[in-house]
Amino acid sequence: MSKITISVLSIFSAVLLLGLHLWGMDSDLYVRFWYYDVILHILGGIAIALSIYTVGIFSNVNWLKNFFVVVLLSLVAGIAWEVFEIYFDITGFHIGTREYNMDTFKDLFNDTLGAVAIMLFIKK
Repeated sequence: MSKITISVLSIFSAVLLLGLHLWGMDSDLYVRFWYYDVILHILGGIAIALSIYTVGIFSNVNWLKNFFVVVLLSLVAGIAWEVFEIYFDITGFHIGTREYNMDTFKDLFNDTLGAVAIMLFIKK
């Protein structure tokens, strides 16, 4: 896959993620459809992984193109998002409850799933 194709996919996925997130917030899609959050976390993992990989390509930093590094950094970004949710009190569940812990685990799993999926696609 060419540098340009990957960078276009990176920008497209980030813009799509932003648009779907804003639409979801405005139309209560996160509340109305339980799977909306799942879809957006998978897309978030894809967008973050593509962004990291794109930076690696254009900066010639080889370790940023490593499968495991990209997936790990995507997971770190997911953790940062979860901290953001705690800080702004938008977790949806009380912190420390079973529901909160399950939601956080599910979100981080889906972030990682998206990153792994796109990296397998790129490396294939």
